[in-house]
Amino acid sequence: MLYSTTIKSKKRGPLLFIVDIATRRARPVPLAEASEGCLFNGSVIFVKNEKLIDNNRLYRGGYAQSIFRISADILADIAPGAVTPRIQAVPLTSSYSGISRQPLCALNRIYFLSDRSGRFNLWSIDLNGANLKQHTFESVYDIGSISLLGDGSILYQQLGDVYSFDPTSGKTEKVEIRLPPHAVSTVDLMTFNTNDATELQLSNDAKRAVIVLRGNLWSVDVAAKTASCLECSPAARVKSVRLAAGDNLFALSDMSGEDRIYRFDLRSGDRRKSTMILWSHLKIFRCRRMVRS
Repeated sequence: MLYSTTIKSKKRGPLLFIVDIATRRARPVPLAEASEGCLFNGSVIFVKNEKLIDNNRLYRGGYAQSIFRISADILADIAPGAVTPRIQAVPLTSSYSGISRQPLCALNRIYFLSDRSGRFNLWSIDLNGANLKQHTFESVYDIGSISLLGDGSILYQQLGDVYSFDPTSGKTEKVEIRLPPHAVSTVDLMTFNTNDATELQLSNDAKRAVIVLRGNLWSVDVAAKTASCLECSPAARVKSVRLAAGDNLFALSDMSGEDRIYRFDLRSGDRRKSTMILWSHLKIFRCRRMVRS
């Protein structure tokens, strides 16, 4: 089985790994620029380059993702220190200078997403990159992602909806997703006026939410349906927050007259200035914001 991950990739983007399902042993595929892929009749179909992070529409250039084919011999388990055999990769979508990504290998064809029609739609080619076919014809909104089901049908996401495409019949239909009647016993609605909120953090277990509202720091206990203000001094302003492990919360505030990081205990509400080592969290805040922008 192939999977893509940034863990241990030792580069900016994701790397392809192969895992032996029987032994659960995983190792990287020796394709440095491969970010996505699938297995197809003794070949590895892979995508060169990672997905663009700036959402630049109709990008053309060297960083555009493109699909290649290489022999499955590349997956051979080479002994440490041994020389990896030279195997030539064959480009399948090089005739198009735009983006071709997310390949799915099914029914002797390679299905993938491409913006060659102006929007990302579902396309397919054969093993040699020929016989190009367009299967969806969206002109307003892109198809966001695709996945292959066990029966050979392809699911794709567009906005907030999921659609199913049958490669055999060529038919597409919207998937209706409903929870079983007794899957959720009770539904409790909580209302908190967050029109002026500038920060919102939700714990991993969804039991607590932290909100910065007009510079004040609020902690919401979802289970108890209560909210308490951890920092509501009119002389201070909380600017950024991050939930940490346990009941700890780090907040950037000017309550001392200059911006400092404070640690709050969500149970007791106690606060104290962070130690020197915690200034690294401030760097994390800034780096993450720079990447997102």
